Amino acid sequence: MKRFSDFILEAKQFSNPAIEENIVELSPEEIREQYFAGNIFKEGSLVKKIDTEEIGKITRRGTNYLICVSESGKMFRSWITDVVEH
Repeated sequence: MKRFSDFILEAKQFSNPAIEENIVELSPEEIREQYFAGNIFKEGSLVKKIDTEEIGKITRRGTNYLICVSESGKMFRSWITDVVEH
């Protein structure tokens, strides 16, 4: 199972400078702080699960998890540290 930091490391391998400038690596604690502040993972946003690469729209924000619905209508739940905004 990939962690958020593994995904960031893979993303940094791209040679496109525009992408690299926008990548910010956050620790799990920083992710949680930004989540509670409402700065990331807002309802209606698209996210991608790191382990399955499933993309879904956020329909509900829990204490430290998200409930999302994929394009096919499948509902899934994911920890905030196991997804990235898409």
